[in-house]
Amino acid sequence: MNRAVTILVFIGFFIALPASAQNDNPAYRRGYDSDRNAVVESTRDFLGSTADRLQTSGKAEGEDVVKVTGKYYMPLYSVNLYKGDDGAEFRTDCKRLFAAKYPNAKIKSTAVPQTAWITEEVSKDNKTVGYTQTLYCYIIAEDGFGGYINARFAFKRYKDEGGKYTPLSEYSPKWERADLLSSAIYKKLLKR
Repeated sequence: MNRAVTILVFIGFFIALPASAQNDNPAYRRGYDSDRNAVVESTRDFLGSTADRLQTSGKAEGEDVVKVTGKYYMPLYSVNLYKGDDGAEFRTDCKRLFAAKYPNAKIKSTAVPQTAWITEEVSKDNKTVGYTQTLYCYIIAEDGFGGYINARFAFKRYKDEGGKYTPLSEYSPKWERADLLSSAIYKKLLKR
């Protein structure tokens, strides 16, 4: 029995040893807390600035966007200006894709806000080798929960120098962006 007590005391001593290594010195504790708080504050600042960059990174170079309450949104386009024979087909294709993703949303407008395709040269070694053309289609819809959805689709086609335009399959249409808007943001965008 004496041997068992000795072993228990010995085990207790080894269990208590790491606990006694903890420093309960108030000065040490303040320094530790201060260092920990500095790390927490530094991490919070970093994450906050990263979140700000992500929220405002919605603006791509040359993209048509509006800044409202610190974030970038697409303008609201509801007037159809494109008069080409294929305009109705383009709008129908966009509505089909939109309805597949947001079946409960009520579409308010579908518009191609440009009168003609936007043409850009394609160059290689400082020589023009072809052209791309882009046509954008916008859908504004109510999401059924007091908010709105503003979606943009792009159609693109390409032709070699002297050739004929052919649609690019990945852009027939390509869903490029959707902004989910609160009622307040929607009203602000309407005024712009």
